[in-house]
Amino acid sequence: MNDWTKSEGVPEGAIGGFIVQDASCASVLHLGLARGATGYLRSDDGGKSFSAPGVGPGSSVEWLAVCPAAPRRLYAILGERKAAVALSDDSGKSWRRAAMRGLVASSSAQPYNLAVDPNDAGRLYLVLGGSSSCLWRSTDSGESWSRMDRGLSGRPTHPSMVIAPMLAITRSGIKVALLGGGRLARIGPGEDRWQDATPRAPKVTAEFLVADPHHASRLWRTGAGRLWRSDDGRRWEKLPGPENIKHVTCDAKKPGRLAVVASANAWLTTDGGRRWRSLGSRPSDLLSSTVFAGENLVGLSMSGIFWRRIR
Repeated sequence: MNDWTKSEGVPEGAIGGFIVQDASCASVLHLGLARGATGYLRSDDGGKSFSAPGVGPGSSVEWLAVCPAAPRRLYAILGERKAAVALSDDSGKSWRRAAMRGLVASSSAQPYNLAVDPNDAGRLYLVLGGSSSCLWRSTDSGESWSRMDRGLSGRPTHPSMVIAPMLAITRSGIKVALLGGGRLARIGPGEDRWQDATPRAPKVTAEFLVADPHHASRLWRTGAGRLWRSDDGRRWEKLPGPENIKHVTCDAKKPGRLAVVASANAWLTTDGGRRWRSLGSRPSDLLSSTVFAGENLVGLSMSGIFWRRIR
């Protein structure tokens, strides 16, 4: 099958807040519903259909995160006035809320991004936007929080129509944050202060950022419509291929397999970005992001969730 097919089980009018590939099973996806419906859905068949495996978190879900260190653990940012995080230890069947002790934020603070340390499922990083823009860290699965933004300045950026991570963490412990104006900041393992890591030449506005799950220190980002790669978070290499790229995702199960959304079309590479082939676009609307699900690629758009075979 070479066409995009609408996924079953997603309520009409519902808009996905975020979708993520499972940490242990390549064909399982976790979907948070943020608009038009609330809650959490899971797909066990590569994105062809979604259903609720149990009692959801009881609110809309703006963001989801998984961790290879504890494959059954899920975290969700809840779409509520006050920053709230829920977690599941049974792959989404049941949820409980984290206590969020110590986290102080204004009523206008908007949680943008929740990142989990790939080596420690209890270590979380929460990016807040709004008037109290800052980065918070938890070492106990969200029960208590402390600020971690020494040397970090500039509000996180949130490009329209792009569901973009603001913080990426590599397996080696390098953290890179995406700041306002497309700037980058970096903090290395064992360091306690962020340093500016915005490329000087050529000057590129960063738009989307993700860590590669198969390499200790590799990161991918978009900027100026192209795809860039770094193995240390400081120096970036521009790759050949599609232009007008807005989103990039890595397959958690197959090294070198990435997908990008460029001018609403999806493109696939299986060799780390050297060669690409077009997967086409949705005929009626625009894809905003994609995620791998076994031998399928699943795309999010304003009109729903869609999947297609990529083998």
